[in-house]
Amino acid sequence: TPRYTATAQLYVDPRELQLVDRELTPRNQDASGLPMIVESQARLITSNSVLFKVIENEKLENDAEFGASSSGGFLSSVGLSSDSPETRRNATLDALTRHIVVRRTDRTFIVEIDVWSRDPMKAARIANAIASTYLEEAAETQSASARRATADLSARLKEMQERLRKAENTLADYKAKNNFVGTQETLV
Repeated sequence: TPRYTATAQLYVDPRELQLVDRELTPRNQDASGLPMIVESQARLITSNSVLFKVIENEKLENDAEFGASSSGGFLSSVGLSSDSPETRRNATLDALTRHIVVRRTDRTFIVEIDVWSRDPMKAARIANAIASTYLEEAAETQSASARRATADLSARLKEMQERLRKAENTLADYKAKNNFVGTQETLV
């Protein structure tokens, strides 16, 4: 049986999210750590959260190549019963994982997702689905990180506003107790 391989390529941006930059020039990142960031992202592409969404969106549990057939298919061949939805889902995940190879291209931030199948269109569809799902997950993670950072900054800003208000009140009390009379520009 012929095997067709489809490849999706992704650029992984290794720069971290930087909300506030107090320096005139951006800080330099350690260049030796950048490949590890890209490798980590390559591992996330084949994470269960990404692949389970692909299985659901592409309905791979019902696909004979990945788990379902009239005679039990893959599940029966490994001695598993397809009665439990969780067992069936995990078996489909295992089958899909064997159809995927993710690798980083040497000295680049490009990650290639190779998916093979007996049907060339299915291979392309699954490769694109994995790439799209990973990008959605990455965007969701960055958005959640930005929301947490915004909440932290807002809390810090409220705290600083409260401290400023207290300091201004203390200053006003001091002026009143010591009979300072002020004009617009100087104290008398």
